[in-house]
Amino acid sequence: MQVSIITPLFNRLDLTRAYLSSLESTLRQWRYEIILIDDGSTDGTRDFLRTLPPERCRIVLNDAPQGYAANNNAGARLARAPLLCLLNNDTVLLPRWLEPMARLANTLPDVAFVGNVQREPVSGLIDHYGIFFDHEGQAIHAGKNAAIAPAEDYLEWPAVTAACGVVRRQVFLDLGGFDETFRNGFEDVDFCLRAHTRGYRHFVANRSVIYHHVSASPGRKAHDQPNFRLFRERWLDRLTQDFRARQTLPARHAEGRRYLRKYRWQPWRYNFWRFARAVEQRWWPVPPPRRLDSLPRAWFRWQDRWRLRCLQQAALPAGPTDPIPSALIFLIVGNTAQNPAHNGVSSVVRNLAGAFGRIEAPVRLVHWEPVSRTLRLLPPDFSVGLDAESLRASPIPRADSASVPSLFDPAAARPDDPLALAPSLHELPAAVPPPGAWVLLPEVPTAHQTAPIVEYVHRHGWKLAVVFHDALATNEPAFFAPGVPHAHAAYLQAVSGADLVLPVSDFSAADWQRFVAEKSLPQPPVKTCRPAADTCVRARTTLPPSHREQGAPIRLLCVSAVAPRKNHRALLAAYELAIAARPDLNLALCCVGEYRVSGDYIDAALHAAMERYPGKVTWYEQVDYSALRRLYEDCAFTVYPSTLEGFGLPIIESLWFRRPCICANTGATNELAYGGGCLTTDVRDPQTLADAILSLADSPERLAALSNEIDTRGLRCWEEYARDVLTYLTPPAAS
Repeated sequence: MQVSIITPLFNRLDLTRAYLSSLESTLRQWRYEIILIDDGSTDGTRDFLRTLPPERCRIVLNDAPQGYAANNNAGARLARAPLLCLLNNDTVLLPRWLEPMARLANTLPDVAFVGNVQREPVSGLIDHYGIFFDHEGQAIHAGKNAAIAPAEDYLEWPAVTAACGVVRRQVFLDLGGFDETFRNGFEDVDFCLRAHTRGYRHFVANRSVIYHHVSASPGRKAHDQPNFRLFRERWLDRLTQDFRARQTLPARHAEGRRYLRKYRWQPWRYNFWRFARAVEQRWWPVPPPRRLDSLPRAWFRWQDRWRLRCLQQAALPAGPTDPIPSALIFLIVGNTAQNPAHNGVSSVVRNLAGAFGRIEAPVRLVHWEPVSRTLRLLPPDFSVGLDAESLRASPIPRADSASVPSLFDPAAARPDDPLALAPSLHELPAAVPPPGAWVLLPEVPTAHQTAPIVEYVHRHGWKLAVVFHDALATNEPAFFAPGVPHAHAAYLQAVSGADLVLPVSDFSAADWQRFVAEKSLPQPPVKTCRPAADTCVRARTTLPPSHREQGAPIRLLCVSAVAPRKNHRALLAAYELAIAARPDLNLALCCVGEYRVSGDYIDAALHAAMERYPGKVTWYEQVDYSALRRLYEDCAFTVYPSTLEGFGLPIIESLWFRRPCICANTGATNELAYGGGCLTTDVRDPQTLADAILSLADSPERLAALSNEIDTRGLRCWEEYARDVLTYLTPPAAS
């Protein structure tokens, strides 16, 4: 089950029939359930519902009207899918309306509600693409009466309407669902504001479009006055404070300047009202009391004609951005998209794809198809993403797979949608990609995949760049399962045929050069390009390491996969030595990491430790990014006991959250520690590691000193990493 669609009903059987028909025709590639909740209809709706097939539609018949909020809450409790789609029966759905919303809801951990663009069925003009609030706390639908939606794939808004929206079921239930005090109005806006207070954000997917008969159910507006009074009593002070904060002169001038710059270099995004407001923000001393709804429709029609004219021009101004290659870059992401695992390699791939999207780089995603032995383009809407999780676990079935196609599968595209059909790279027109275009391989595929990729790229006159992570399996084969060292050596031999190698650290670069020298292999150019720090979520914490409450345990956090080379047994032994030496410190250890092959004895050691120290030693195999952020914020410092690493992403991740890290004094981890914020030691010796743990747990001054080192240390973001990669792939300008 992929999604549970919840629809409350009250009369209007004619709209319900049309709605169900459009729903069935647009979701043929999805696994879904429909939960229909009738709220006391009297027009034959209940008799019609009894004729629907029970295997697809779950029917709830209320004896008395319960209201919109109560019906959606009941549907959420009945739902079996992890994703909820709240949908009114007065909507008419268009093809591919669900995919953009579901993708973002499953991608970003701090997203609560994702809405879409809703148009009026008669005029076709936009009725809603987001909700904002004026200085009186009045909720206003953005984009009303416009003809063209914004150019961005996603835009963040303070609130969205629940007439059509997607939210994760667990988030909806954790927030308590809709407040049933509201009666058929303001439930969704109140929910969005409550979610904001818990750190969640809301977006509108501008590529998802439906038609909406607004307020078609009888009695829809009967409770608007008491609903609005309740809403103002609850939220007016907060909304007024937020509005005033946004209207301070420095903030208003900066916002207006930013929008004017955008319209200068991107005129196809021109919006008449937003442009006028940006001018006022830039130079006016006080905000003018204007409302978007007061503008005549003729102004919007003029705006739409201007935007269409700009879009139809052959050449659009590029704007003053950093130089990026004019040719497309094809990013191979197939293995990461098919594997939900969270490890160092997949984090680099996902974050790199997200950064390419944020800087609007000319990058398209591809995957290797082993049956046809070609690189195939992913559909255009499955493109470089908005944030770190743009390539989360939505698998691409292989060509020989008998499973139901996912929404990202080229084979699942509609035959009447020419943009959704994903051709092979060599089937594109001669100018795209041009000779000399780059294919970037940030993953670690198997050797029998890498060699054909190298041959395929060079056969068509393109260039191949490989992000090189490590050569650990060939250097220390005892830590890996039988057969892995030999397969990894074959992979390294295939990589030697690339045109550029981008190691993630100087340590990895030295390993690579040593391997090709020993094997007398070709040596392509090497450019070290270190990954970034903002791995989990982009916002950094402001809590110091010593923020814990009086008497609370001192929490140690270890984020690492459960594998032999990660050295968990030394960490557990060091923890026991530390609590035996200082039982008064109340140390607690939390391990986060998925189980790997050959980690059986470590798994047993972790469970034994949890039994000996209940409540103090915990292990989470899988956590989402929101939970991982909370674990970082709750801990005093982190311990990364791994003895072999090509980079050590959890170390830089810990520094991003201002948490000092204890790590090894050798290899790539020692390279990362240079710059401050880390305590290096011999992690292989439990007693030495225990001494390091106690030195931080028992010395707030030393912990604060390491935290201050982090504040003065420059940490890169993924946009910088992506631009570095683009710089290496850009040919030097002719003098």
